[in-house]
Amino acid sequence: MTKPGYKTTEFWAAAASQLLALLALVGLIGPGDLATLQDAVGKCIAAVALFAANAWVVVRYIQSRTRLKQSALPR
Repeated sequence: MTKPGYKTTEFWAAAASQLLALLALVGLIGPGDLATLQDAVGKCIAAVALFAANAWVVVRYIQSRTRLKQSALPR
């Protein structure tokens, strides 16, 4: 099953890039800074997605270990 587009890293990176382009268009960001900012924001979004995925793995591991240890306790 394919996840919705708004749940992908690519969607958020593209949305942030478009927002930065809009800010450059209205003059809030200098045109020379746009490429650097787009690159930095894209990397930040990817880092947040990676951190969230790793955190999910750690939480699931802790949950499984807790269940395993609780089932081994004498009753």
